[in-house]
Amino acid sequence: MQAHDNSDSRSTPNILNTAASVVSRELHQFISDIETLIKSAHGEDKSAFESASNNLRGRARMLKNRFEEMSESVQETACASAKTADAFAHNRPWYLAGIGACLGLVVGIALTKRD
Repeated sequence: MQAHDNSDSRSTPNILNTAASVVSRELHQFISDIETLIKSAHGEDKSAFESASNNLRGRARMLKNRFEEMSESVQETACASAKTADAFAHNRPWYLAGIGACLGLVVGIALTKRD
């Protein structure tokens, strides 16, 4: 039996949860910047409108970059998981065949009991 190295404190779910919370905070700030822009658009102070507009553009750019980073992270994690599953299936084909047979048996029994 192989020992698993749990020394890496940055597990995939933790990384994704952290990234999601950062994006969520930035999205809330983006919405706040939109509200500020709308409020300043009704006023006569052009500098406030320009400042709010610049803040909004910067926040949109930052949010777009975060989504791209998160997308790359999710894609890398999915590829790594697929490779791990493929290696597991190639190393233990009879194990998976047994699991499939057991699941088929359980589903078959459940369907026959319904009638």
